[in-house]
Amino acid sequence: EEDKYKGGEYYDNQTFGIDLKREKQINIRNLSLHASNKYDYNSDSDYGKYSNIFTAGLTKSFLINKDSKFSLTLGPSVHSIFGGDSCDESQDCGETYYSRSIFGNYSNQLSKRFELNITNEYTTSYASKPLYGNEFTSTLTFRPSESSDFNTSFKYSNFYKEYSDPEVNHGYSLNIGYDF
Repeated sequence: EEDKYKGGEYYDNQTFGIDLKREKQINIRNLSLHASNKYDYNSDSDYGKYSNIFTAGLTKSFLINKDSKFSLTLGPSVHSIFGGDSCDESQDCGETYYSRSIFGNYSNQLSKRFELNITNEYTTSYASKPLYGNEFTSTLTFRPSESSDFNTSFKYSNFYKEYSDPEVNHGYSLNIGYDF
């Protein structure tokens, strides 16, 4: 079989993701209720082209100092994996599984104009065998002035999703944004 990634031919890949999160403070020891839904589409995946993970759990927030904070979220999840040319050949594709998720987020206001944000999301889905996924991102954001809603950020991401694309993927992006 010819490798579709080599040979100098035109290669096109589309990805799409929606990540919705909601936190509700319960005012007990800096805990909050957490609900999130993460949908991913990757046109390159032979199986697991569509992935949806719903998590419900608790978040514990820590204030390290006035400029730094850390939060940790734990919870059970439900993971649906479906779609792709080889989905019928995989016993795990086209099904919904119990999962568990752990999210960590660290943010630091380095100065009045620079902010660092580091996030790691780890999920284990219990299909025919445990399937692991890890998403790490770090973002350095710059604001031209203290009062500006405009920003520029540099983002590095590292993804591994055994359930859809069992290879480590690295990504870099330069973004321009506005805070509403």
